[in-house]
Amino acid sequence: MHRAAILISSLLLAGCASAPLIPTALPRLGESPALNQVTERAVGDVIYEIYNYRQLTGARLQDAASAEVFLAKWTIDAAQFLEAFQTDGRQVYCTSQPVLHVARCSYRSGKHD
Repeated sequence: MHRAAILISSLLLAGCASAPLIPTALPRLGESPALNQVTERAVGDVIYEIYNYRQLTGARLQDAASAEVFLAKWTIDAAQFLEAFQTDGRQVYCTSQPVLHVARCSYRSGKHD
């Protein structure tokens, strides 16, 4: 059982490290309002702004998701945002925090913990 957990963990880690992940982001560049355009603003509102940033794309889970294989378990909470990436020409979604948990198994006097 301990060997199976080590094997699965090493395969998961090797799978994660084998292909580069390219963030799928949308460029956001502009200004508001456009120059030479008459506009009205309420007191306290921003009068003029310039922006230039990249907005990450992704998906938000509606329900929690989890799976368990041998001593490895992963859990993703409901409403968690998954960032979109491109790898090997395919769209993939990743969590920003680690979700894989592998139980420790130690041997003492021939007994498992």
